[in-house]
Amino acid sequence: MTSKIAIIPKGVLSASSTSLVSRDSTKSGVELENTTALSFLKLPHPRTDLPALFLPFSSESSVDREEQILEVQAVNPPASRSWFTDDNTVLEDGRLLLLTPIDPMFLLLPILRLANPSIESGTFQTIDAIFEAASQKVYEQQLEIGENTDDIPNYKDIILLSRMNFVPSALSRICDCQELEDSTKRRKFGSPEYVIHDSRFSNYPAGRTKLACDLLSQYLSPWIYQELLKLYDFKSLDQHLRSIQAADVGVSHAEGKGKSTAAGGKKRKADTQTSRGVQKLQKTDTSKMNKLTSFFQKKSTA
Repeated sequence: MTSKIAIIPKGVLSASSTSLVSRDSTKSGVELENTTALSFLKLPHPRTDLPALFLPFSSESSVDREEQILEVQAVNPPASRSWFTDDNTVLEDGRLLLLTPIDPMFLLLPILRLANPSIESGTFQTIDAIFEAASQKVYEQQLEIGENTDDIPNYKDIILLSRMNFVPSALSRICDCQELEDSTKRRKFGSPEYVIHDSRFSNYPAGRTKLACDLLSQYLSPWIYQELLKLYDFKSLDQHLRSIQAADVGVSHAEGKGKSTAAGGKKRKADTQTSRGVQKLQKTDTSKMNKLTSFFQKKSTA
């Protein structure tokens, strides 16, 4: 078995995989196994839609067994390196894995878009319908690609994600909800504004709001990020930044001009102080000494 060096939260060490059969799994047509081993999920990344690894877990010490999910990132060394372990073995793979908590709300954004490409004008759907549509879309992509499935997420893992107990609450933060007479709740994506509003940056000044948008853009697809920027008026902020940049350019130009003027003026006299040894050489009588060129002249033949 291949070993890796990783930094993980303490709770993962005493954790077990969550029960993934809490709902009726027969609707999706995917067989789900209930295992005690932690297993990674290959899901679409919120910003790039490319497959990325995530690790769901629930701590056994928790009373309510609140489930969490971690994002797996690999730090690649600039050159080829290895790890030396305590048991005197060498791990050829010198990468360092980081497992950090991620808000599941961001993981649901690409799922919603897979379920309905026209996400802004989508229809209300149940949670099962949303994840089944997204899984079906990925499954169709897998059939088109064939055996090489490294470039697409795992359609089974999308169904597994829907079994997590944090999914309903995370969806309610970014979706509009419609409750039917039989208490069935249907959801659809609300607005990009929900993302930043839920992050508690909406009441901050323009500079902090713009900074918050830039931070969130690391986990938002480009189109959601652009729609998010349209919700706020950053004209005064942009004008203020341009004025600061213009002032900086003016100061640097003035400093450069001052230096050139000083350089074009009267030159400073060079330091005329000489050392004591040079002063003694200047007093030496060299009239009777051979010149240096005499040593390179052709010897005359007698």
